Amino acid sequence: MSETQSKTAKRKEKKSKGQKEAGSSTLLKEQPLLTGKSVTKNKWKMFKQEMEKDKWPRCLTNGAGDQALIQSLTTGRVQDIATILQNEKLPCSSVCMNKCLIMSSYRGSKLALVYLISSGTDPNCADEHGNTALMVCALRGFLDMAKLLVCHKADINRCNQDGDTALLLALNEAGATDMVRLLTNKLTVNKKNKNGYSPLMKAIELSNLDTIQMLIEAGALIDDSINGETILEMANKKGIEKFLEIYMESKIRNEPLLICAVKRRDLNLVKTIYVSQPNCLNVQNAKGETALTAILQILRDNNKSITANDRNIIKFLLLNGVDISLKTVKKPKGKKNQQLESPLILAVHTDDPDVISWLCLCGAEVNQRVNTDELTPLMVAAKFGHSRALEALLSAGADIEATCKDGTALDIALTSTRIDVAKLLIETYGKKNPKEAFQIAIERKELKLLEHLSSKFPLDKDIYSILIVALQMGDLNIIKFLSGLGLGEMDNRPLLHGAVKLGKTDLVQALINSSFDVNLRDSVGDTPLHYSCAGDNPQLVRMLLKAGADMNVKNVAGKTAFFVAIERNNPEIIQALLDKETAQ
Repeated sequence: MSETQSKTAKRKEKKSKGQKEAGSSTLLKEQPLLTGKSVTKNKWKMFKQEMEKDKWPRCLTNGAGDQALIQSLTTGRVQDIATILQNEKLPCSSVCMNKCLIMSSYRGSKLALVYLISSGTDPNCADEHGNTALMVCALRGFLDMAKLLVCHKADINRCNQDGDTALLLALNEAGATDMVRLLTNKLTVNKKNKNGYSPLMKAIELSNLDTIQMLIEAGALIDDSINGETILEMANKKGIEKFLEIYMESKIRNEPLLICAVKRRDLNLVKTIYVSQPNCLNVQNAKGETALTAILQILRDNNKSITANDRNIIKFLLLNGVDISLKTVKKPKGKKNQQLESPLILAVHTDDPDVISWLCLCGAEVNQRVNTDELTPLMVAAKFGHSRALEALLSAGADIEATCKDGTALDIALTSTRIDVAKLLIETYGKKNPKEAFQIAIERKELKLLEHLSSKFPLDKDIYSILIVALQMGDLNIIKFLSGLGLGEMDNRPLLHGAVKLGKTDLVQALINSSFDVNLRDSVGDTPLHYSCAGDNPQLVRMLLKAGADMNVKNVAGKTAFFVAIERNNPEIIQALLDKETAQ
């Protein structure tokens, strides 16, 4: 090479190098500064571009690997599909892959579906009738494959040539509840096909209660019609109209389905709901009610008499394990939780012994205090006069002596003027201890209870303690009643003598006014005047003298009342006797 040629080559090389540097400098100047989200977005874009480079081009039709792909699918050699799809030398066409996706959906081949989707097959491709792979899976009940397609953006709102969505196709057979749940949204729930059928109409035709409920909860319209027939009329033909109504009621009230059913007091409805939803038994509403407390609350609030059907509903709930423990309703922060009345307390208000007995047999705590007044179920029965409930509680072992701020159940019954209930309670005391029962009745000055006891429990004629209580309480009517029973003597002392001995001035006067004999002698010959002279109450002495008491009557020992007074050396009493003698 000549010197001239050598210099020319060097100049060209230098010029070329300068142009490259200039170009590089210009490129750097034109490239924007990437920061924050723009850097992340740009990196993701570059990553996708690199991934696209790794993919070999797909032909639209007539791919070299089409025949092998179809053959492996039709012969069941699914494991070969992945190898065929990854063969760059024998690429499969898009048309063939779409066709195989539909075929795998019909065949229920999940693995083939996975291979095809992962190789870029369009999840929304359709056959000649417009059916997508998702529609086929919905129709044939392939739930797992349908889930896979939905995860890979299969369009659940798409329709085939008949206007059917995947949801409508899923409703061609009963038992498609999970599939329906997957395919239901605001757009599909009321979308009709070309024949005018909505998903709810199809579910009613199949009498699929779970699906009907699901569709209604998702917003299905029940005021629709087809060929002049309303949805309610369709349901009525199938005998499920009441279920349709209760599903709507549950949605509107935002209340558990079983609670809505028991509020209708329909046993068959309750049973059907429970069978279809076994876990609904103890579901609570916003008030904290379960199905059991809801029906008991209705019977209480509306003062409705319990029917045989109500009993059967309650029995059904109990036999299937409904919770009978106490419930609380959570309140907002800063406020106390509200304790609800127990099922047993609510049952007391039904006054039904069977229901109360069932609850106790199922483990209800018969003496549990459950409200702010700390009343036991027995006290509640006494307060409201529920006599049959009270008897059932007593039979179940209720504590008759339990007390609250208002006393025992008997006290509450008397305060509430529930005399029939009080009689039952006092009779229960009498069965344990007749004498104690009589004393309780006398202490409470309840003549009716005393009369009831005397008809149930005969007493000995010398029951001293009962008469002492009667005299101490000073109720003349009770004393007269006891006297009429032949209990007019206590320890061989007439009642007037006892009243004088106890110093009951008002009672003594009442007995005198009631014509009690002031000169009647006891077993040792003492008159009431002897008793008064042995005491320290001059008023009683004057009262007896005024009533005609004889000062000269002697007892067995030969002592007159005046002699007894001198022995006691009470000047006022002696003076009263002297005044009487002078007046005579």
